[in-house]
Amino acid sequence: MSPPRVPPHPARSARARIWQSIRVLRQFDLATLAATAEAQYHNVSCYVRALRRVGVVRRHCGHRPGVPGAGGRYALIRDLGPYAPRTQMHGGVYDANAHQTLYPESKEATDD
Repeated sequence: MSPPRVPPHPARSARARIWQSIRVLRQFDLATLAATAEAQYHNVSCYVRALRRVGVVRRHCGHRPGVPGAGGRYALIRDLGPYAPRTQMHGGVYDANAHQTLYPESKEATDD
């Protein structure tokens, strides 16, 4: 039985713009990503957090908990393709390019 076909995000949705910006920038901070994608900072933050949980992006420097605006920089480590990954209620992320769901990695893998 094949998985259900979920249409990709519409080309101009905020998540599609965020994903496109991630693929172009490769390394980014949340404020820059929000500006380039013309998306709400909170939306960018939630999306990047979901992608980080499943190992698509990684925080690689500068994170200082409790310091406003010091969220650090992130890097794309798994380019899934042109269609934006879709977050799911159970914590997974659906990859519309490969038609598969990515599940969160272990807590140790995401606590950089």
